[in-house]
Amino acid sequence: MSTEMEKLKKLRVIRSQCKGTITRIDSFVKDPVALAAASADILEARKEKLISTLKDYEKVQMDILSIDEGDGEQVGDIEEKYYSILAKINSSLKMLNSKVTSECHNASTCKLPTIEIPFYDGKDFTKFKPFFDLFTAVIDRNTSLSDVQKLFYLRKYLQDDALAVILNLPLVNESYKEAIQLLKKRFDNKARLVANHIGILLDISNIQKGTAASIRTFVSQINQQMHALKNLDEPVDKWDMLLISILTRKLDQFTNRAYQLDRDSDTMPTMAGFIEYLEKRAIALEDSHQNKHSTYYDGANKHVNNKSTCYEGTHKSIPKVTNVVSKSLPPCRYCDNKDHQIYNCPIFKILPIAQRQSYVNEKHMCNVCLNNHDGKCKFTFKCKMCKQGHNTLLHQERNVNVDKPRTNNDDSQQPLSSDAGEFDIAVNTILNCVSDSGVLLPTIKVKLITKNNEEVTCKALLDTASQGSFIRSDLVSRLGLKPMMEPNNIIGFRKQLCKVNEYVILTLQSCKNNVKIILKCHISDEITSKLPQRTLDVSKYHIPKNITLADDTFYITNDIPLLLAANIYFAILLQGCIKTENGPVFQNTMLGYVVGGSIPEQGHHCVFNPSSRTSPHRVVFDGSMRSRNGTSLNQVMLNGPVVQSELFDILILFRTYPFILTCDIKKNVSQCFY
Repeated sequence: MSTEMEKLKKLRVIRSQCKGTITRIDSFVKDPVALAAASADILEARKEKLISTLKDYEKVQMDILSIDEGDGEQVGDIEEKYYSILAKINSSLKMLNSKVTSECHNASTCKLPTIEIPFYDGKDFTKFKPFFDLFTAVIDRNTSLSDVQKLFYLRKYLQDDALAVILNLPLVNESYKEAIQLLKKRFDNKARLVANHIGILLDISNIQKGTAASIRTFVSQINQQMHALKNLDEPVDKWDMLLISILTRKLDQFTNRAYQLDRDSDTMPTMAGFIEYLEKRAIALEDSHQNKHSTYYDGANKHVNNKSTCYEGTHKSIPKVTNVVSKSLPPCRYCDNKDHQIYNCPIFKILPIAQRQSYVNEKHMCNVCLNNHDGKCKFTFKCKMCKQGHNTLLHQERNVNVDKPRTNNDDSQQPLSSDAGEFDIAVNTILNCVSDSGVLLPTIKVKLITKNNEEVTCKALLDTASQGSFIRSDLVSRLGLKPMMEPNNIIGFRKQLCKVNEYVILTLQSCKNNVKIILKCHISDEITSKLPQRTLDVSKYHIPKNITLADDTFYITNDIPLLLAANIYFAILLQGCIKTENGPVFQNTMLGYVVGGSIPEQGHHCVFNPSSRTSPHRVVFDGSMRSRNGTSLNQVMLNGPVVQSELFDILILFRTYPFILTCDIKKNVSQCFY
């Protein structure tokens, strides 16, 4: 008995599911908007589901009656609902089939691509007319659709501001025409359209170099705006002299000169003649360079792959080469890589200068273009450092003149000469660098990989006044890197000379993303002091939300074992600078936002004087700093009496006595009055 009851319970659950499916299909066909938007495939699928569900329902009902003959299910109601749904679906399918038959009868036998209507969000009013014209052709003129169906499609293709204009209109036939009027009133503004097209015409970029491609782009932009203005019934045929005067100023010098020589000076120029001349010149330039292709090598030292972005930390020194007559470029002469040439080779550029020169001489390569050829080099570019006739990658400073520190017995300054093979790197700050109070220097967090594939996280200082990057010797030992020999002179503050003899090739990785930096770092025992000098109270600063900081602990005093040169800083810069009121600046970079600049002074801070034996650390108080209630210490202090003599009395003393004695009081303690 219990088994039959369990079976009966399961059958009734299945019957309820079947009835729920039929009810959902019934709700679908009763919604005129959903039914009108449904395609023939969707209707066929619903029809098949309806038929199969009714069969399942009838089977389950028979099984239930075999167990419980007194079951009170109203089967007739379900059948009536089934026939009603089936009739509506068949009617909709018949309407769609007749529409397709009519379209096929009027269309050609070839299959045309489907017309996709773009969405319109109302943010650019110039896109409304193209959108509305296409909507009118595809939807509005479709006689098989009712107005409520057209309104449904109209709402489907509108977004954001445009949809908000008609969103509150009810889905009825009468609302369609009203929706069209509201949209035209809001977005179809002829005066704004004309002003926009004229503005685009006036703001066309100047042609920097009169190539065929740049001239064709220039002509295309002019024609688009001219035709748009004609479609708006503007008399552009009467603007010839005005437009030519404006547009000729945007031509490059040679193209403009050739146009002035080509045109008939006895007649007024026309826009048609101006456009015709530019098109002929573009064709002539293309025909004269049929067997040539223009190649441009960017001097930026970067290599991009799918996973990460690498920036080489060497000087940008690759020349620009244009109009190279070559169908395919040879591989790199140093590493045989087909993706670049030797002047853009990341391995060649990080070599010491002496090794670069030795390799070039050994391979009998040209000192200018770094290629092998006979006779004089056809390239005329010079070194960017000394303006001599060699490639910048081969530039080497021979001598260095640095002032020696003065002594008590020597008032002259003697020059120092650097050793052979050395070159100078001018840096802003090297040993024991202490920034001024109130200035925060930008730092970043980076990850380094040891020889055992372990990650080491440290802070790096971004120094925009340093031409070289530096790493502390203890960090090199921790990473297990093998230093390479290369003597260099480091010139710092007040032309103080310091020598470093080793360097390493380092790969940094951001802690925030996949950006990598490959650079050459000179090894030094010390770089700078801990930064910032004191831990800052970040609650006083307004840190913008939704930004990623390159160093999320920029306000905490920490060790700085790494200094990155100016070329690294400017290579990772991105658009985005946030300036806060009375606080630091947040600058966007590829590693995240760096924080630097002026910071609000606090009531007291420490001053470090390493030359003092008795008091190397001294606390300085700022009595003028206002507290939370708006008053400062100076404002609430009681002013004592004036203890100095009047200036007039002091000057009279100079006329009273024959001799004057002046001195400086090293420490003067103010008197206290009670």
